Amino acid sequence: MDILVDSVDIAGIFDLFNAALCKGVSSNAKVFDDENTVWDFIYVQLPRSGILKSREKCNVHGYSDMEIQTRTAKLVIEFKRMRKGFSQKAAMKKALDQLRTHDYGVIAKDIKLIQVGMVISPAQKKLVEFQILDEQA
Repeated sequence: MDILVDSVDIAGIFDLFNAALCKGVSSNAKVFDDENTVWDFIYVQLPRSGILKSREKCNVHGYSDMEIQTRTAKLVIEFKRMRKGFSQKAAMKKALDQLRTHDYGVIAKDIKLIQVGMVISPAQKKLVEFQILDEQA
């Protein structure tokens, strides 16, 4: 996991998260009905060594969903769940807007900060999209 964070392999992290969900959640589970439950499940699947991890990390503007830090990089992830009236595009926009306005993960150290929005689809029972904040279209 630390290699994926350090190399900014967000696609690899995204695939790792989906693999954990696919292997660890039964098809009839209610996990995908709640955004917090999805990222709680992913959080407990992360390795316990080599990284610093936290969920709902507080700053003056609110709480980030998940933060993963290595010696050289810090990854901040904001998850948003699709639902009736809240499309995949709207969910991603909300995640990126929240990352931008809440300054999640901003630190004074000389460390690379990567902020990523990820969208959860209850219908597909997986994460369906990710976008790095600086790479938005």
